[in-house]
Amino acid sequence: MYQRIIQFLPTFIFYLFLTIFLYGITIISFTGDYNLAFDWAQIHTAFFTILVSLIALLLSFLTVWILVKKELITQVANSRVYHLISAFLFATFIGLVGALLFLIYHIDLHQLGKSIEWIQEYTDRYLLSSFILGLLAFGVILLTGEVYIGSGISILLFFILALTNHYKKIFRNEPLFPNDFIQVTQLKEVIPMIRESISLSTTILVVISVIALFVLWLRSPKLKIDWRIRIILILPIMFISKSFLFFEDTFAEKYYEKYSAIMPWNQQNNYYYNGPVIGMISNIKTNILEEPEGYSEKRVTAAVENMKKEVKPFSSDSKADKKPNIVFVMNESFWDPTKLDLSFSKDPLEHTKELMKKYPSGSMLSPAFGGETANVEFEALTSYSMNTFNPGGLPFQHILSKKEYPSFALLI
Repeated sequence: MYQRIIQFLPTFIFYLFLTIFLYGITIISFTGDYNLAFDWAQIHTAFFTILVSLIALLLSFLTVWILVKKELITQVANSRVYHLISAFLFATFIGLVGALLFLIYHIDLHQLGKSIEWIQEYTDRYLLSSFILGLLAFGVILLTGEVYIGSGISILLFFILALTNHYKKIFRNEPLFPNDFIQVTQLKEVIPMIRESISLSTTILVVISVIALFVLWLRSPKLKIDWRIRIILILPIMFISKSFLFFEDTFAEKYYEKYSAIMPWNQQNNYYYNGPVIGMISNIKTNILEEPEGYSEKRVTAAVENMKKEVKPFSSDSKADKKPNIVFVMNESFWDPTKLDLSFSKDPLEHTKELMKKYPSGSMLSPAFGGETANVEFEALTSYSMNTFNPGGLPFQHILSKKEYPSFALLI
């Protein structure tokens, strides 16, 4: 019996979509306001979920019963068309669930209502995120050649990314950027930092669930996609996926312009108002630095020669030949708490302030804290601004990892 349930699980998903669609159409037809459909479902979440699931389940069993009576059950179950439609339904379902997972872990893990309210306010951005994730899930299904294993890999991958984004927000006060995957070699140093925040019971439950589902998959009938269909579909799916991931100067760019509001100058708002999926994709850059218009070696050389004419040469004397020892200490955890509206029995920086009065001193306003502080070090050491870098760019990892670069440290 369970094999029939596994074979016709896509039928349940189809009726689930159909029931929700008809519910929305009915509410809009009578009220003319689709927000009322969201409001009622949000207020009666448990009842709505149970009701829709029961209707979809009843219709699924009715469909299977009719197919058995007409002796078409085996023919449909083995049909290539049925398997392909199943792949499409599962990819769509995973796209919607995956986008919701990203939202829940990004906005508020403990209050599902906030994510539902976000979907209600930014429905178009949620659907665009779901479409992109569904497209990627469909590609994975085509690559694996089997609906359930491809779906399992996809949802597991989306869950890991959503969880990673969640913990990075907690520990670094910034969302997950695509460039962060370059630092995957530092995973051993990161795990001890977040170990106490990861629930052991939840981890064990997830591992057991994955193993149990894999064993169930091994003993269940498969929904395989014909290899000829896979060859025909994989190239256009890869092309469309690439266009939506690297959307600049592609046909997909108009959809981002219409259904999102990308703001790279403020990544916190970018990830919130567009959702973490679109926010993450908006930071995928093939070039960390973009070459300015008219840039060439000839123009740079001409600029250097012009500066030599404008700036007087430095006159060497005996004092200038004596280079001082400079100790440059950057401590991102050091700051003056007396700047806050608080009172202290004793100035915590009394000794430091005495030294500041005695020697040249001053204050600095850091453009970053909690995350991307290495970029501040780059600016301080080289006097180059991060304004020329695309958002999410990390000069030490992306440009300077294999190259020498002039800095104050090299000049000393």
